[in-house]
Amino acid sequence: MFKKTFYLTGGLTALGIGTYVSFQYFATKNQLNKLKNNNIDKSNKHNDDNCNCSNNFTVQETSSIYNKISPSYDKKVEFDEWLTGVDKLRKKLMLNVYGDVLEIAAGSGRNIKEYERRKDNINSLILSDNAVGMLKQAKEKFEKDFTKKDIIQYKVVDAHQLPFKDNSFDCTIDTFGLCSFEDPVKVLKEMKRVTKNGGRILLLEHGKSSKYQWLTDYLDAWSVDRAKKWGCWWNRDIEQIVKDSGLTIVKKEIKQLGTCYYYIAEKRN
Repeated sequence: MFKKTFYLTGGLTALGIGTYVSFQYFATKNQLNKLKNNNIDKSNKHNDDNCNCSNNFTVQETSSIYNKISPSYDKKVEFDEWLTGVDKLRKKLMLNVYGDVLEIAAGSGRNIKEYERRKDNINSLILSDNAVGMLKQAKEKFEKDFTKKDIIQYKVVDAHQLPFKDNSFDCTIDTFGLCSFEDPVKVLKEMKRVTKNGGRILLLEHGKSSKYQWLTDYLDAWSVDRAKKWGCWWNRDIEQIVKDSGLTIVKKEIKQLGTCYYYIAEKRN
């Protein structure tokens, strides 16, 4: 009886998984054809300082989306980040934080646990974002759970034009922000500009898969729908963006089936 139940359950599970995978395959294929027929650029490629995406969002449009979703943002991403191991990657990246620190696209302040762990290595911290609603969430979080409140500033800024002098920070940080910028290459160049010589630029990003075309096809197919909901183009070519920015990379890792990119860069003369 036990064996029959076991085999029946296993068979139904396999059938369910097979049905789901088949559905996703055909849905993705149909969606790609739909985008192609409608002449929608879903590739989201970037060249130097100019984004050539016909469907890219402006800074204002992206900010509007994030302001709208800011109250529920943490609840929506919490489980996914835990499941995919993003929490561990954040922890690993933030081990490199020190001195005067600037985080761009700080969002709802999801790096707070790592800042708290590294607080004795931080002299000053500026959390910046162009979405007032997201920065409000971050401020509430840090005022409650961060114990060196006197070192923090919160600034609403456009990362394409950072209002800081050259060579101002020991570390500049962006975690999962390149997917949302109108011109991510320009943002990286701005990060480099405000970083001190010998300082670090720390990046944790997601984008197209560098390993599996079928996964990139899936991301391409649903990129427009995803961007409208989240303000995030999850199929950007992160490796090309970083290359075009001219950053000097000293460490690079690619995780999550080639879709998650971990970089440590240094500013050198």
